[in-house]
Amino acid sequence: MSQALKIQKTIHAPIARVYEAFLSPIDLTQWYYASEGWTTPYAEVETRPGGRLKIGFKDPTGKNTFDYEGTFVLLDAPKRIVYKLDDNRKVSIRLVELGQRKTRIIETFDSEDVMPISAQLSGWKSILNHLQDYLKTQN
Repeated sequence: MSQALKIQKTIHAPIARVYEAFLSPIDLTQWYYASEGWTTPYAEVETRPGGRLKIGFKDPTGKNTFDYEGTFVLLDAPKRIVYKLDDNRKVSIRLVELGQRKTRIIETFDSEDVMPISAQLSGWKSILNHLQDYLKTQN
């Protein structure tokens, strides 16, 4: 049975840029992966409620791939993104502006039943660390 997990991260980037990075296919392919060596060969995003999100992942060997897919429930620029994954887990991203170039990300997501909770939290935190690193290169 899944449980709601929550992580937070403060990033030195404007709120509008952080929001865009979560929805832009070009941006997503640059930072949206959990483990080092993995890549994100493609991202498809229909930015509207009811629109689809599809992100492809490839392992370091290039032999194993999988898709992360869901449907947007709410898009409230630049503060909120909510989507439901195809396995019915919910993901909610709330952005809070802390200044012109500082944004807090509060991400709540339903756990899955395969990986331990600690591994899931670590993976989702790693994704936000990659976002932070990527946005640093944009300044």
